[in-house]
Amino acid sequence: MREFPDAAGVEWQVFEVRRASENDGAVTPGRERGWLAFSSTLERRRLAPFPADWESATDEGLATLCAAAEVVVQRHDEFIRERRRVPRLTRPAGNDALQRPRSETDTSQPSATPSEPAAEAPSVPEIDAIILQHAHRCRADGTTVVAGMMGLRRMLADKGISAGTDAFKNARRLFVSAFYFDE
Repeated sequence: MREFPDAAGVEWQVFEVRRASENDGAVTPGRERGWLAFSSTLERRRLAPFPADWESATDEGLATLCAAAEVVVQRHDEFIRERRRVPRLTRPAGNDALQRPRSETDTSQPSATPSEPAAEAPSVPEIDAIILQHAHRCRADGTTVVAGMMGLRRMLADKGISAGTDAFKNARRLFVSAFYFDE
């Protein structure tokens, strides 16, 4: 790692980064052979490809390389949430295609073996409330719908509802509907 000032007097650090994975697609195209990472208190930059003799460059030479490097966009929490935020969709009037048919007794709980008592299965309204709360929390936190669905799958498994069951499919429909359409 080297430190140098640029023409404006900003102090920079520069170091070489090499890819850790040999898998195709593991790094951004153009950075397969590594890159130089520049960092200051103001911003970060990346340069690829870079000269093999960069370590012996003068401070002015490093400043020139830094000026040619690509600025890395700062990923603050608010920026990430805003970037992942899904636009609100409106449900067409009279369209109840997203309403899900479900009987009050459909909980798709696995049957208990004779040696162990059946666990008290949560009621459909209780499960629905949990799903709606999860969807609204995911939406408010800026969680992607896919990450929210993975969390839903774990929550339902904890409640004894397996993927592939009608109850799971209905829960998934309710989550997606609440995530995209509920205010």
